[in-house]
Amino acid sequence: MSIFQQPEERVGPAFKIPEVLDSICVYLDDPDLVKMACASKSFTDVCMKILWESPVFDGSPLVRMSRLFPEDVGKHLGQGLRPGARIPPGAFERFDYYAGLIRSLHLWHPEEEAAIARVLTDSRPGLWLFPGLVDLDLGASTETLRTAPFYFSPSILSLRLNHWDLNGMRELSATEDVKRSLLRACAFPKLEKLDLADALYTRLENDGDLVEAFTDIARRVYDCRALSFLTVPGVFAALAGNMRLHTVYLNLVDKQRHHEHLHVILSRLRDDFIALRKLGLACSAKHAVRMLQETRRAYEHIDLQVDTPIEGVQLHEIAVALFLSSNGLRYFRLLTSAHLFCDVDPPLRLSEAFQPLQSCRMLKHFELALMFDETHMMRDVELVGFFRLWPELRVFVLRCDTDGDRAVGDDDEGSYSGSESLRENGITLFPLTAAARHCPRLHTLSLPFVQTSEIPSTEGIERVDGSVAIRLNKSHVHNHQEVGEFMARLWRETYLSLGGCVHLEGMTMRL
Repeated sequence: MSIFQQPEERVGPAFKIPEVLDSICVYLDDPDLVKMACASKSFTDVCMKILWESPVFDGSPLVRMSRLFPEDVGKHLGQGLRPGARIPPGAFERFDYYAGLIRSLHLWHPEEEAAIARVLTDSRPGLWLFPGLVDLDLGASTETLRTAPFYFSPSILSLRLNHWDLNGMRELSATEDVKRSLLRACAFPKLEKLDLADALYTRLENDGDLVEAFTDIARRVYDCRALSFLTVPGVFAALAGNMRLHTVYLNLVDKQRHHEHLHVILSRLRDDFIALRKLGLACSAKHAVRMLQETRRAYEHIDLQVDTPIEGVQLHEIAVALFLSSNGLRYFRLLTSAHLFCDVDPPLRLSEAFQPLQSCRMLKHFELALMFDETHMMRDVELVGFFRLWPELRVFVLRCDTDGDRAVGDDDEGSYSGSESLRENGITLFPLTAAARHCPRLHTLSLPFVQTSEIPSTEGIERVDGSVAIRLNKSHVHNHQEVGEFMARLWRETYLSLGGCVHLEGMTMRL
């Protein structure tokens, strides 16, 4: 074969089989995919499909994609068009090629983005901007939620509407625009996953059209998360009878008169929901305990958002309930802005409260966020025990925001860094050696109240060929260089962030 042949003519037989080429390209990083796409026309479509399947647009895809239009059109799009402006169909050729490749979008919804979406949609009524989209994660404020349908497509399988606004309110007004957006979302014929758990739609729960739409969705999705609608009797009954529903997130806080009674929710969670494996609850600590104790299900995933103060004994009761029914637990998260309180002396420690979960050997994600102090914190030997018994662990996060996340100063150094009580009973860097040794897949670790004055030996510990993000909260760290070098001996790549010290507050290091 002549060396002067064009690259397309030198492509081997295997690369001419689309399935083989695709299976090779999926293992390439983005820069290599770009080079391969430019090397031969035979590779271009396959590489572009992978590159554009989940593009990174920093929240505004249409702002960036305005460059795909002819220069005169794209320039005006980027600067904003007058109301009623239209773009000729012929100008969409390059845009349609790339937009047709996109399968997943994660975006926010600023004013400029919404204006472009409206112009493009109005220019070709009845045509979808992203006709192959299957996964949409859309952040929208109250004002722009009405433009969410511009990104909708009948091909969508997974939809998350993440509401936010400048006032921090989670309750949306009952406007026709919001209603229309929700009705459109519920009408996707292939929808399998719906997540509306970032906002309340209480004022719309009496709307007959929306209740009917959510009832229909409840019969056929396999993953449904929302703070509203799901405990309205008709919708909840449809969820309970859904034979394929494996994930549900329910709001049990501030129940309205038109919501199902708590005892009915409990009994149906216990007796129906045949395929349920993942349960999320927004509730009080008391109801969290009761739901887990009385439903007696084998959960793989528990996500609790608790809105009341929580007792140490209630944490223990939650752990015991999961120990008795859910040894296959893979994910546990409990978040609350309230305080942990305990009326026993000495105070119950987190290690004692969650000791029953040590039997959950398949646990991959453990996350606890509540206000507690160092008297409740796990000790070195106890943390080591958890890491040793959780070999599949990927995420271990303990977060506390005591004192409003007040940074630790020199006056606090005794209680956070070097006191005899903490040296004997507190937490040091030693558990990190156990995490590296016993949890090779760990990628996120966050611990509070760590004293770092003594650097443990890493002799005999094989360096993990992976990356991990580590955050030390409420920790008075001055020897950050030595701490970083210690972690670099444990993991190939470490992202270290420090919080809680007035001298190095917010410091981050890449090692």
